[in-house]
Amino acid sequence: SGIEEASNDLILNVTAAFLEALFAEEQLLIAGRQIETLQIQAEHTYRMVEAGKNTLIEQLQIDSQPAEAQSEEVTARNNVAIKYLNLCQLLEVDDHRNFKVAQSLDKFDISRPVPGEAEVMDQARYLPQMQAAKGGVQIADKDVQIAKAAIYPSLSLSASYGTYYPNRYTD
Repeated sequence: SGIEEASNDLILNVTAAFLEALFAEEQLLIAGRQIETLQIQAEHTYRMVEAGKNTLIEQLQIDSQPAEAQSEEVTARNNVAIKYLNLCQLLEVDDHRNFKVAQSLDKFDISRPVPGEAEVMDQARYLPQMQAAKGGVQIADKDVQIAKAAIYPSLSLSASYGTYYPNRYTD
């Protein structure tokens, strides 16, 4: 039914938005760690230049990398804000600035095994979208049969019977 299909679509959209928000959070975390790593590397290169083991060109190349990483971090931060806004719109949450997704799996039961492909496909057969698609396929098959019927030769037979008798008597 349409209500069931809309409900399933909403669940899938919220789940996808939730996962996108989590992924954006991870990307932001990675960007922050990248900045830290590049700053440590820049300090190490600076010491190596002072000791005469590296050239000034190597230091200048390394000095530009943290700035690029900071730019990537700003992009990641903006992406997090967009993903949270999308999720809040789906959930109809007004305060999207203070909304955060759970980062801990302590509250979730992760002991349940992940379903296999066969189980997922078996469950998918009962979705309203699948039932509607099956109906669409059946209708399309009938349409193909109707179209094929138009190309078959046809035989028609007609007959007629009539007389012609002229009136010879005239006054």
